Amino acid sequence: LIWDDSDNPENLNEKELYRYIFHLLSEKGINVEVSFGAKMGQHIGHQASQEKAKTPFILRVDDDVILEPDYLKVLYSNMKENVGAVGGLIAPPGVSRREMPPNLLSNIQDNCQWYKWDGIKTDNEHLYGASYLYRRGIQDFNTKLSRKAFREETLHTYGLFRKGYKIVIDSKAVAYHFQNSSGGIRSEEDKKKDAGDFHNDEIMFRGILRE
Repeated sequence: LIWDDSDNPENLNEKELYRYIFHLLSEKGINVEVSFGAKMGQHIGHQASQEKAKTPFILRVDDDVILEPDYLKVLYSNMKENVGAVGGLIAPPGVSRREMPPNLLSNIQDNCQWYKWDGIKTDNEHLYGASYLYRRGIQDFNTKLSRKAFREETLHTYGLFRKGYKIVIDSKAVAYHFQNSSGGIRSEEDKKKDAGDFHNDEIMFRGILRE
């Protein structure tokens, strides 16, 4: 499923390169569907993917990251029966090495995925960062958030945690984050322009934590 949530969606079937790619996938028995999001936000696309997918696990990846070649292999190696989601490090290039505690909501600003360290943490309550492998069909994405979808991956993985699944972070899985402050739906420019959306999402997030 290709979910096009852009400002100017295009019919990919009219582009020669995409037609060629879709034909190759079809020959391998992989069906491709293109849906248009009408700028509703990535959380709507993630939920649609859950509902349409038939695989037991889904890997969601941000478009501004570069994954190490073994990223998925490392994540999948941790996907035991009681594990709901597995993430890795999402540190930008040149990030410092620092020993960090697990990701806990009581200390949400100290995100261990932003630093380099060695090992596997299994006592996390959530993941911060959109590039992770999760067990499909257990926890819905919160589609009531604004189109900015602030905290959506935190809410999703915390929901898995509350249902009794472990949330794992393996430092051997590395995604290099090339976030651009001047572009994208959550850029610094956008945060200033649409501060109300981020504020409302944060209020909803805090309310869910109190439930």
